[in-house]
Amino acid sequence: MQSMEPQSVETSDILKWIKQSFELINRRYLPFLSLVLSFFLLLFFCTQAMSSVNSAISPVFLLLVFLIFAAFLFYFSIAGLVMVSFSSDHSQSIQPSAIIHQFMLSQKGFFRMAVMGTCIGLFYWYASLLLNSEQSVLGSSEQIVQLLSKDSTLIFYLLKTGAVFLYFIILVMFTLRTFFSVPLILFHDMSYADAQMLSQKAIIKNLKVMSSVLMLWILIFMMAMKFIPALAVVLLPMFATFNYVAYRHIFLGQSSNEKVRAHKSVASYSHG
Repeated sequence: MQSMEPQSVETSDILKWIKQSFELINRRYLPFLSLVLSFFLLLFFCTQAMSSVNSAISPVFLLLVFLIFAAFLFYFSIAGLVMVSFSSDHSQSIQPSAIIHQFMLSQKGFFRMAVMGTCIGLFYWYASLLLNSEQSVLGSSEQIVQLLSKDSTLIFYLLKTGAVFLYFIILVMFTLRTFFSVPLILFHDMSYADAQMLSQKAIIKNLKVMSSVLMLWILIFMMAMKFIPALAVVLLPMFATFNYVAYRHIFLGQSSNEKVRAHKSVASYSHG
């Protein structure tokens, strides 16, 4: 594993990270928007495929396959948005092929994150069912599959699914200590295990700050799930960019965005 020592940051830096995230998105809002729309479009096709076979396959198994695919797709979107954040920060252009190529180089690590994330997410979901004696795993699975099969509720449910995924992902990232794993895997060619170890080190070193980050995003995602699911379209790029900005400050010591310059060629993502 590369020798990288995470730096200590202050709680006041969280507000700076939010402001810098908005600035980076505002610089390159079209690539951000394109990636978010692509995520929901692929999620739509996934639900359509699921609805076409839901009568022949157990709803529990079908939901499990759907969640693993959706988690992998979610990490792909987060990785893409982190790369767009990098290109926006360095005033460099980026092509979809470059995002796919960089992601494919690290696909094993992201697939492992997706599987592990699904397992932890299912644990939280099952724990919530235990608190509700009126629902069972089978009954809840059937209900979700049926909702995803109804065209009349599909758009709303896709948006709510996005908000729910954001909520569970932040829980998973802290449970598995992988909050910084996406940029570490992308930019430093690390394995999942090495990225997780270094991410854990950064979280422990900045426990007060990262605990505040956790509570902040949980509150935001819970409000989105309950009141405005459409906010998932905004929160997805915001969370990914926030993740990049926080990583950049803690691991690279860059506490502010770079100045806007004329766009260069496609970004080089390796930080060495």
